[in-house]
Amino acid sequence: MSGMINIITSAFTPVSLLTAFGATLIGIILGSIPGLNGGIGIAVMMPFTYGMPPMLGLLFLGGIYMGSGYGGAITAVLINCPGTSNAACTAMEGYPLAKQGRGKSS
Repeated sequence: MSGMINIITSAFTPVSLLTAFGATLIGIILGSIPGLNGGIGIAVMMPFTYGMPPMLGLLFLGGIYMGSGYGGAITAVLINCPGTSNAACTAMEGYPLAKQGRGKSS
């Protein structure tokens, strides 16, 4: 039980949260470029993790992967060009809604 507490406390340090936030932002930017997906983003950003502690490196790569999934939906909705196969259905439904002006959330 004390091991789980140590993991949780180390995952919510300011450095870890900042790393996860920055990596997610990088992932959104990489994912919004058509043709780049999570796997390519991880491969491109992998050398930046070599000097990091293992926990921060995993947070960094996970943030890039998750952010790229969201970023792929941006181009799928706005310009009908899905960056990943995950965003293909989003492009089919989201682009016509955006053309009608109903692309916002509420």
